Amino acid sequence: MIMYRNLCNKKTGLFSVILALVFFSNNILTAQPLGNEWINYSQTYFKFKVGENGIYRIPYSVLQSYGLSNVQGGQFALYREGLQLPVYVSTNGSFTAADYIEFYGTKANGKMDTEMYLNASEQPNDEVNSISDTAFYFITYTANSGGNTRLSLNPNTMPSNPPAAEAYCMTTAYPTTSLRTSFSNGESYYLGSELVYYYSGKYDKGEGWGLTGYAPTSLTYNTPNVYTGISAILQSVVFWNSKLGGDLKFTLNGNSIFDTAGLAPYNLIKRNVSVNTGSLSATNTLNVSNVYQYGYTIQKANLYYPRNYNFAGIANLNFDVPNNNNTQLISLTNVGSGTNALIDINTNNIYHLNGSGTINCILPPNGGTFRNLCYTQSPKNILALTPVTFKNYNLTANQGSYLILTDQALVNIPNSAVAAYKSYRTSTAGGAYNVAVIEANELYNQFGYGFDYHALAIKRFLKYAQSNSNWSSKPEYMFIIGKGLSYQNIKGYLENQSAFDFPAVPTYGTPGSDNLFAEIGNSNIPSIAIGRISVLNNTEVANYLEKIKSYEAAIKTPAVPNLENSLWKKKGLHIAGSQGANIQAELYLGLNACKSIIEDTLTGATIITSGKSSTDVIENASAQIDSLIKSGVQYVNFFGHASSSGFDYNLNSPENTTTKPRFPIFMAHGCDIANIFTLTVSKTISERYLDVANGGSIAMIACDNYGWTTMAGQVIWTIICAVCTVILLTKNMAIRWENSTEITWKGCKMITRLISIPLSTHKICYCRETPAFLFTILIRQIFS
Repeated sequence: MIMYRNLCNKKTGLFSVILALVFFSNNILTAQPLGNEWINYSQTYFKFKVGENGIYRIPYSVLQSYGLSNVQGGQFALYREGLQLPVYVSTNGSFTAADYIEFYGTKANGKMDTEMYLNASEQPNDEVNSISDTAFYFITYTANSGGNTRLSLNPNTMPSNPPAAEAYCMTTAYPTTSLRTSFSNGESYYLGSELVYYYSGKYDKGEGWGLTGYAPTSLTYNTPNVYTGISAILQSVVFWNSKLGGDLKFTLNGNSIFDTAGLAPYNLIKRNVSVNTGSLSATNTLNVSNVYQYGYTIQKANLYYPRNYNFAGIANLNFDVPNNNNTQLISLTNVGSGTNALIDINTNNIYHLNGSGTINCILPPNGGTFRNLCYTQSPKNILALTPVTFKNYNLTANQGSYLILTDQALVNIPNSAVAAYKSYRTSTAGGAYNVAVIEANELYNQFGYGFDYHALAIKRFLKYAQSNSNWSSKPEYMFIIGKGLSYQNIKGYLENQSAFDFPAVPTYGTPGSDNLFAEIGNSNIPSIAIGRISVLNNTEVANYLEKIKSYEAAIKTPAVPNLENSLWKKKGLHIAGSQGANIQAELYLGLNACKSIIEDTLTGATIITSGKSSTDVIENASAQIDSLIKSGVQYVNFFGHASSSGFDYNLNSPENTTTKPRFPIFMAHGCDIANIFTLTVSKTISERYLDVANGGSIAMIACDNYGWTTMAGQVIWTIICAVCTVILLTKNMAIRWENSTEITWKGCKMITRLISIPLSTHKICYCRETPAFLFTILIRQIFS
């Protein structure tokens, strides 16, 4: 997996960093919404948060403080996730101090995440959002009153001969223990006998939040005022996240509910099971016993049960009334004092119920099996709005073929290095690109319905840019500037901003894969070149930009080439590092196969190979390697044991190297070298190589998870796995790898087919080639 790469100078054909140039189509079509269809760029919008279900009010005082006091009540419109929601306005005319907007709000759910899964049925629970329980709403106003969706205030007039009051309603009890405490990586793609797990960067079966256990698990439910005679339903989703078979047994208050005997590996169990309400009490315990003690994740465990209308102590409740298609009466008893609002979600009727104690409410006829209602004793006030301006990407001024994606915190500051990066890439020296800086925060609002740090917003934006006929110069490159986080880490990031005060730009999936932002269908092929520099602040961006400038100046063919200024471009370094002599020999075998390709007459490069003379890690780098790297090498290839903190070899720390301006391209094949999407301010070894101003490397091609040498056999296959989505431009031919099989690394793909696409005709022809041939193409681009 290519974790870092800058982009080539298309004017000169010189590579500043390893490329992943990918043929893209200008006509990428998608059935899913792009997320911005609801936006009118001529209107003013304000964003606010809702974290739990209930009835909410926006009082006049809040509207006034945001300059909305002159807006007529009939002009207001409310949106969530692209849909206009019904609201009640106390007047359609001019607001005064007593006026307000009222609506039914709900916490976030996972329905937007469904689009991310390969198979929607494999999403464990669409009631749980992958990022946060907080939902986001946008309020705006239209040019004219009328036409906006409204709740109707029902006068609740009792008929002279009312029907008998309904005996019960249905409501949901949730476990008192949160089911957002642990994360399931989903199905492993390695099913061999060893207890090793490899996961895809895509959203797979069973992937998501839950409560993971190995030993038996107990969950507690509070079910006050149970109405007996009607069955309850246990709505459950459990993912068996083991490659071994298993058996889970479910009991409620000691009574058997169901048994999953004969579980297959990675089984996603979705069951709705009837429960006798005679076995329920005010407090109930669900036990899940694990016969074989392997891992499982409870991802949904709702108890949907019948209750009477005793509302003592209830401040807020969602409940369903069985519908008889006639006028119906519900009689709420022991209601506390308050505004006591009720919304019939099916008919868009709102009731303001006066008094306390017993309150009767008449419901007009309506179709369907159930009426869905929400009661709130006292509606909560929305006290803060955030003005939002949506950037109109239909305008040429906001477009570009070279996109710099970053957080607004790195843009809207004095001496922004992102602005300097744009200036350089726009210049002749930097390639004369058509550059657009894209603030990820704007994408979250426009393409992600306001969900901060949601990867779908970035994915949708790229689809929009590529399919939009008004986007004159289609995106070809996207350079991400900022620390990346895989989505299971974003919750902790948002909850601990003081500890993690860096601006973040999310990656796609887990293990993270930026390339999947632009994936063509389900092909594993990105439609544009994508790279990232993982930085924490403006200074680190500026340091990397200076490295780029000096490297690109040095890599150009000088006016008078000689050995001093050009020989280093034909030099490479191979390093083998392991914990044992047998593995060391295997690594040498693979590296030497690469060496024979690099040193052939068509490339004409020279490779120096170095390996450990003992199995002990040596702290200080040898003077020979230090001298070689300092004099300049175009390419370094490490193969062996490693971790996110360093290599199992006597390499010097990047901070102690001086390679400017002859920074190498570094390929590193070992565990976790580029594991950059974790929630930490500590730097991985790959980040350190890029961050250091005068040393290190200009690019790092490495894996963000485990390596598995015995599956590859030769390092040549490992290299192909690392550069699986690279396209290399050769004259009028674009070459890319396709049709992949998961091996060796989590989230990495090994490619077995080449597609050749003549750029003039876009006709596709197929040819099968050996990994050595593919590596030859890559190396000749590096050493060209």
